[in-house]
Amino acid sequence: MVLLGTVKHGNINGSNEEIALAGDWADKIHVVTIPKTGATEPKEEVPGKWYVPSPQTAPNISCSAWYFAQMLTRVLRMPVGIIVCAWGGSSVEGWTPREILNTYKDVKLADELKRGWNGQWWEYFTPLIMYNGMLHPLRNYTIKGFIWYQGEANVGKDKDHATRLNTMVNVWRKEFSETQAHPLNDQLPFYLAEIAPWAGYGGAEGTSGALLREAQHTAANEVIKNAGCICTNDLVTPYEADQIHPAEKRQVGYRFAYLALNRTYGIKSIACDAPEYDHHTIDGNKLEVFFKHAEDGLSPWNDATGFEIAGADGKFYPAKAKLVESNKSFILTSDAVPAPKQVRYCFKNFQIGNVINHRNLPLVPFRSDK
Repeated sequence: MVLLGTVKHGNINGSNEEIALAGDWADKIHVVTIPKTGATEPKEEVPGKWYVPSPQTAPNISCSAWYFAQMLTRVLRMPVGIIVCAWGGSSVEGWTPREILNTYKDVKLADELKRGWNGQWWEYFTPLIMYNGMLHPLRNYTIKGFIWYQGEANVGKDKDHATRLNTMVNVWRKEFSETQAHPLNDQLPFYLAEIAPWAGYGGAEGTSGALLREAQHTAANEVIKNAGCICTNDLVTPYEADQIHPAEKRQVGYRFAYLALNRTYGIKSIACDAPEYDHHTIDGNKLEVFFKHAEDGLSPWNDATGFEIAGADGKFYPAKAKLVESNKSFILTSDAVPAPKQVRYCFKNFQIGNVINHRNLPLVPFRSDK
């Protein structure tokens, strides 16, 4: 979780202005931030304090949650309450109860709990403790849904990520629906953000981060019901390759809000689906790639960056891209690949593309060679 007032060794775009003007939202947004509270057994209570926005309180509010709440209240014309329950860098397993973790063969819970305790504080990678200490005590609140911007500790564990995330969500939905008369009951909305591009996952050219992002989109699109995943590929700058916290948080919050406004509140004129890979065709030395959620067109018409193609040897090279506006597709070529077979787009730990749809939502990084 990144707060409006601080980020270690970095900055947050627009933070000083947001803090200065926070009082404008005093009657529209209230936020409670749950402190990091690890526990080995489920707790019934956890400390927390509701904030009324002001220049004094705003520095302690989550950036993404702040912008999410702003967009919701501006569109819905009603007050919004946000419960920020987060632990930076934590894993899905950290927010999952003991009885489920005991079925995961790779999780040796007793050893993990010892390893995650440094004598004064739990470490972010520790399983179980966030669920017990922070999530479980909140289950009696009446809520509208969840937004999730966590999971960095799951890089390298992409193969079972979608199923484990689904299991975690099912636990959460069950706990909260048992205590409220929500019309969706065990289908409370779950919207997640893919982890940000970062070279620290093993170098910019590596793919461990890309593989987890792929698993996150698979979870949202194919595994978890009533879910969605926002793309963050375009919300970084080249100098941020080594910074785990990009400065742009406004659009993260807004894109979460677009999902909620479209799918939860039914305002279908607000676009929320980023373009995604659909299929490709091959004609000699040309590979043409087609997309979902691009019915109204793509940009840029010239100088699209981020595409790579490979031949039968599986070696990928940067591709020249030409937009075919009538097909909403790109034709890709490379002098190094006379007979292309596969295509990728920004499928690396840190690579920034520039392809967007008509509502400025970025093309989701992908690979055709799964």
